[in-house]
Amino acid sequence: MSVSVLEGEHGAVMYCNTTMWAFGPVFDSVKDALQFKSWLSDDPRGYSDGELENQYGVWLQTRGLGFDSENEQEAFKDWLGKPFTDYERDVLKSIHNEWKATVWSG
Repeated sequence: MSVSVLEGEHGAVMYCNTTMWAFGPVFDSVKDALQFKSWLSDDPRGYSDGELENQYGVWLQTRGLGFDSENEQEAFKDWLGKPFTDYERDVLKSIHNEWKATVWSG
């Protein structure tokens, strides 16, 4: 009973291999899904949809920022770990969608 990652034509998703229920965002790759899963503090199945969405937004913001240490990244993660407002969530989605469009088109 654990979380596995399934890859398809349009990306990768996490799923519970006991209930066979997929959840969370669609990732660009299995590598991204596994990195996000290991980055989370707890089992991803324990998060509500909103909490998982917030954590995904934090992960998108923190990855690739070039932190000098894991402690520095954790401090930034804690600072950003507050629940996002609807506006902040919409901005993050917009930024992520623009980034994906750029990556996929070029």
